Amino acid sequence: MSKFEVEDNAKDLGPDPTKHNAEHWSSVKTFPFLQTDDWWFPKTGSKFGDFSSNSYFIIPGSTSVSGYVMSNGTFQNVSSGPTSVPEEIFAHPDSRPTFGKCKQCGVDDSCPMWQCMQ
Repeated sequence: MSKFEVEDNAKDLGPDPTKHNAEHWSSVKTFPFLQTDDWWFPKTGSKFGDFSSNSYFIIPGSTSVSGYVMSNGTFQNVSSGPTSVPEEIFAHPDSRPTFGKCKQCGVDDSCPMWQCMQ
């Protein structure tokens, strides 16, 4: 089971006639680079349907890591709307140890630098 939430800054663009009137949500962010995300949810009132998403971003520059990245996903038999699954199902504990001292911060493999900064 996966929990999926639309970003806070996404705008509801209404039904999309090209996607069987699926509800279309869109988000555009520009930091640290341009990124656009689109989601299509089943029609309001339908219990199950297909859900799809597109993500596209540009890494500026003329290096080997610059260019375009695109991803597309389609999920079938999606139930949209409020769910009866408790939030605790999606809560995962932090796996970092809370005991012991590092030998030498940033040098010893058992002591990563982030642990020294806390």
